[in-house]
Amino acid sequence: MKTGKVAGLCVGKDKGIAKTSVDAIRLIENHGVEGDAHAGTENQHVSLIGIEIYKSFIDRGIKVNSGDFAENITTEGINLIELPVGSRIRIGNIELEVTQIGKPNPTGYTLSPEIGEPPLMSKGIFAAVVVGGEINVGDKIETL
Repeated sequence: MKTGKVAGLCVGKDKGIAKTSVDAIRLIENHGVEGDAHAGTENQHVSLIGIEIYKSFIDRGIKVNSGDFAENITTEGINLIELPVGSRIRIGNIELEVTQIGKPNPTGYTLSPEIGEPPLMSKGIFAAVVVGGEINVGDKIETL
């Protein structure tokens, strides 16, 4: 079992733009983040990326803010892309199942010349909501 914490939470009302940072989100079983444009997608209910990815850009002098990579949950302390599809993640009483590692970028979309391809495409994961509820920034994350 690996442990970490929730470093940030974001919600976006529209697709294709950065998400807005919030202190808490509500996850709906078999659906996704309440109020998020990506909720209800077949196998991408929730997107997660490690804060370490943000730090790698900041260390190079590139200004990025939570939500710029369009993730719902920013984690700290767990290397997400090492989790195989089917892995379970628990955050408080919430349970997620990893459904996808990264995603294709068929159009070659880039965020900016400095960032390039959105990091969620290669360094993020997607999960289905198995057990819903509310999570807050700072909550403990465990892999099962």
